[in-house]
Amino acid sequence: MKILLVEDEYLIAMTETNALKDYGYEVRHVSSGEKAIEIVKSEGFDLILMDINLENEIDGIETAQIILDKLDIPIIFVSSHIEKEVVERTEKVTSYGYVVKSSTITVLDASIKKAMKLFNAKKEVGKYALTCRKIKEELNGIGMPDNFNFDNSEGFGLQLISGLLSSMQGSIRIDREVKGASIIIEFKYKETKNGTSKI
Repeated sequence: MKILLVEDEYLIAMTETNALKDYGYEVRHVSSGEKAIEIVKSEGFDLILMDINLENEIDGIETAQIILDKLDIPIIFVSSHIEKEVVERTEKVTSYGYVVKSSTITVLDASIKKAMKLFNAKKEVGKYALTCRKIKEELNGIGMPDNFNFDNSEGFGLQLISGLLSSMQGSIRIDREVKGASIIIEFKYKETKNGTSKI
């Protein structure tokens, strides 16, 4: 797994780089937002660890927003800031995590794994949504037989979609109240201790 570390303090950057390499990660380090924006254009990364206070003109939050406007990539903020307003600023940009710099490598490693799990889950949900949108476009206007059921469908593609949604505690059904056919996908969300929801 390839990580881009954006950190302007050299000693901290070297410490984090060596610790991450010991955990099996491939790490590339840059010290400014401008350099981070430039390097993501030419190199592929799986995840970015982003400091907030950076050298030069733009900070880590601005850098993250510029990168995310062009790329879909998980970004974890790693900062010494613990102020509520700073954390809230980062949450408006991305929700993959916020790690305080004094945290151990074990905590950072766990945060990386959690961010990747969330990122991959979002990608899978996006694939289901695209597939079902295509199905809806194909079916709209021609309708579906009254006895049609996804669970009893003989088509492999529809069986696969139904099975994948079931494994993610989701469901798929047909809304026959509209003209033609409308496919509806639903997921259950669980309320967490901090008030956020997850699949």
